[in-house]
Amino acid sequence: MTEADARYLAIERRLVLLEAREAVAATIRRYARALDYGEDDDWVDCFLEDGVFEVRYHAIEAIKVRGHAALRPFVAAHTKAPGRWHKHITTQHEIGIDHDVAKAQSYILRIDRDDRQNDTPTPWVFGRYIDRLSRCADGHWRFSHRIIELEGVAPEERARLERF
Repeated sequence: MTEADARYLAIERRLVLLEAREAVAATIRRYARALDYGEDDDWVDCFLEDGVFEVRYHAIEAIKVRGHAALRPFVAAHTKAPGRWHKHITTQHEIGIDHDVAKAQSYILRIDRDDRQNDTPTPWVFGRYIDRLSRCADGHWRFSHRIIELEGVAPEERARLERF
């Protein structure tokens, strides 16, 4: 192999890795948009058929939902526009790829419109997502396991989580 061939292969490997990272980030963005706007089928499709969504509050498992059959009613019960306006904002993405498996972490901040205070944007929760994803046969990356670790929550949300 020539030096030029080696450089080309190195560039190709980096490009494949960058494309995979962008595709994982696209799944993270798709999840948030679908949740905020009530695109329930799209949200469920972010997960593998047996995928898991887990909520931890102060390191204690509060909610754990496994598989499309359980994820559908879970997301159907979630607030969404226009009944409740909110945005799930993710940032600080750290994405590692190992062939067809990815591990990612992101910060999460959910901002809600507070109708009691003249539509004032109000922080609702913050924390981080810890994700495992798999590249599927159709080329899409889907969550095999998504954990949200809530580190701060609004009083109404805290009351709901403490019931679990």
